[in-house]
Amino acid sequence: MTRLELCCRDWRDHCEVLLRGFLQESPESADRSVRRWAAETLVPECFDWMKSQGLWPKIWTDRPSTLETAKSQIRAASQNLTEPSPTSTTKRMELAPWSVPAAAAMGSFVGMLACAPLSLILTGDRFMGLTLGGIGGGALGSSVIAWLASRPRIRTALEAALAAGGAMSLIGALWSTITGKARVGSWIQSAVLMLGCTLLLALSRPRLVDVPNAPIDRSETRRLLALQAVDLVLAWTWAHPDRQPVVEAAGESAEIPSVFLDAMTHLKCGLQLDDPNAREVYTDEMIHQYRLAGYEWHFVANGSAFDEAMRALFDPFSFTPDLGDPVRTIEPGITVDGRCVKRGKLQRLRKS
Repeated sequence: MTRLELCCRDWRDHCEVLLRGFLQESPESADRSVRRWAAETLVPECFDWMKSQGLWPKIWTDRPSTLETAKSQIRAASQNLTEPSPTSTTKRMELAPWSVPAAAAMGSFVGMLACAPLSLILTGDRFMGLTLGGIGGGALGSSVIAWLASRPRIRTALEAALAAGGAMSLIGALWSTITGKARVGSWIQSAVLMLGCTLLLALSRPRLVDVPNAPIDRSETRRLLALQAVDLVLAWTWAHPDRQPVVEAAGESAEIPSVFLDAMTHLKCGLQLDDPNAREVYTDEMIHQYRLAGYEWHFVANGSAFDEAMRALFDPFSFTPDLGDPVRTIEPGITVDGRCVKRGKLQRLRKS
């Protein structure tokens, strides 16, 4: 039995023609047409393809009713394929429209208050300080609010520090009032500073908004759903319980056919009697009996060029060879009556 990931590539290549024909049809409804196409076309085609690849379980060959039951189950599963999402909006976190202008105005005000006295001292004119402070403060305010909005942990820490500072300020105000040392000007400055910091943090908190999605491309959605259906039909068929080998209960074993048992008995007797020709003669007899029963071992000559026909019986060992690469047999492929029961392994050789 080959691996599913190797079959996916061949199955997709096999469905290329079917997919192109389906996409050229005029779609009625993307989800319904894909479901109907999967049930009516893909499911029967997948069963036929698996049979041609030697992946057909014996129970489906011996019992046609079991095969039809499996097909009906896969068709029913195809009716649950994903539909296009009708949601026309997406949730996204973003700042309120007025947050950045408000933060810029606060920054400009603080910048003008800070730069005007400095400009008066250096140049004797406040106008230069007011101009530069307003521009620089506005840019700094808008930058700070954007920086805080993208860092929720820092914003949370600042909110906790602000709450602690407010509590300490309240305690200090009460103590100053009790001791008679209260100064109204200092408390007004503290209150204004706390209020400004609180407002800045409030402006930097993003909100959850609905953003309209771009218009849905129905043809592209239909193509993606069809590709999804191709993979899912193969996966469902591959994983069907009837494809799995029957595991016998512990302590039980299948009866060995008499011809094989006789050949092994002759080999054992010859080895027990130290017959020098026993190993060769009776090993050939055992292989002959297996071949009469329909078993065949397939080898590839060392250095043979890799071709598409080898994919039916062999898996790559280590690296996947390209067409024309020289290969050699690591494990032979085994067939029974032309049906592959164990895939072999091919190793890519270095080109001389």
